[in-house]
Amino acid sequence: MKLSTRTRYAFHCMLAVSRLEKQGVAATADKIAQACDKPKRYLEQIIHLLKKDSLLNSTAGRKGGYRLARPADQIKLSEIVAATVGPVSVVECVLAPKQCERAETCEFRLLYLLITHGIYQTLGRFSLADMEDGKLLAGVCGELERQIAASARNGHLTPLSVDDLPARFR
Repeated sequence: MKLSTRTRYAFHCMLAVSRLEKQGVAATADKIAQACDKPKRYLEQIIHLLKKDSLLNSTAGRKGGYRLARPADQIKLSEIVAATVGPVSVVECVLAPKQCERAETCEFRLLYLLITHGIYQTLGRFSLADMEDGKLLAGVCGELERQIAASARNGHLTPLSVDDLPARFR
C-alpha cells in the first residue's frame, strides 16, 4: 500500500498546526504552508477535509486560524488517513467482497484482510503527539532495525509482530 500525497500532506499539516498551537502562533493557511513547505492551495483543500471530519476547527478574524479539534494525543493517524482518502484496503474485495466473483473462494483474501487489519492497527496505535516526539519514534525505529539486522544475521528474516514493539505501542 502506498500512502497518497494527500494523506502525507495531511500528516504534515496536522503536525504543523499542533506545533504552531504550542508556540502560541495562529495557524493560518500561510503559516501551515510555510511550516510544511507545501503548496498553500493544495493544503487548503486538505484543511477542508480535516475540518469536515472534525479534526481541525477554525476561527475567523484577524487573530483567527486553525487549531486541533482535540489534543494531539487523542488524534490517531488512522483518523487522518480516513479523512483524506477514506477506508484503507489493499484490494477492493476486502471492503466490498461482492465486487469480486472469487472473493469467497480466493486463496489470498484472508491474507489481504490480515494486511489491511495490520495497517489499521498500526495507524490506530500512533497519535499525532507520538509523531511530535522524535526521540520516541527514533527509539521504536531503532529497535525494529536491530531486530531486522539480528534476523538477517541468522540467515533469514523473522517476521516482526506488534509484540516486538516497545511496551509504549502495544
